[in-house]
Amino acid sequence: MKKYKSKIGVSFGLVAVLTALILIVSFAIAMKDNYSTAEMVILLIAYLLGFTAYCFSFTYPICNTEYIIQEKKLLIKCGLYKKKILLNDIVEVIPRKSFGREPALNMQRLYIKYSEGQGIYSIGISPRNMRDF
Repeated sequence: MKKYKSKIGVSFGLVAVLTALILIVSFAIAMKDNYSTAEMVILLIAYLLGFTAYCFSFTYPICNTEYIIQEKKLLIKCGLYKKKILLNDIVEVIPRKSFGREPALNMQRLYIKYSEGQGIYSIGISPRNMRDF
């Protein structure tokens, strides 16, 4: 069994920083208005929920995105997403860049073409050491 963590790209980091700035700036702007105590509590709870969602959506994939090659299968894990691909079903592996939504945290990706049922599908991953992978 071999584990490969995902390479984290600059674009993923930029999205995380921009999202944090939007949350902070909008909270600062909202705090300039005069609110009643009840409105202030509701606003604070809304921002805490937003910040919690932000932290979960960016830190959980960073800690949990990995690609595991076992005896006869490739296991892809990214956040709550999990996919198993039998190694015998892999048709082709193609390196290319993409910004698409896939279980990859970098735009430099390996696209794995695999057969499943009657179709051929493709999924992009971004292991840290692509050559070794």
